[in-house]
Amino acid sequence: MADQGKFEEGKSEPAGLSPTARASQLASECLTVAISMVVPGLLALWADNQLGTNPVLTIIGFMLGFAYGVWRLSQLGKRRSTKNKLPKDN
Repeated sequence: MADQGKFEEGKSEPAGLSPTARASQLASECLTVAISMVVPGLLALWADNQLGTNPVLTIIGFMLGFAYGVWRLSQLGKRRSTKNKLPKDN
């Protein structure tokens, strides 16, 4: 219990997180990605309404948000897959 919250050397996450804490962390990361995918489109929709350029900026905003979201998910997947790799047998 005393080791919870301490960082292992060379790692950016605390060692010994409980399953609930890990689930909460993953849910937080997924929610952050989801929000970052939608916000550019909503901002572009607002800009379209202000400028009268419907739907040009909205389409561009949602495309950029989607591209960023896919990139961010791939980064999270890479980080999780390298963290969970088993050592090779020699």
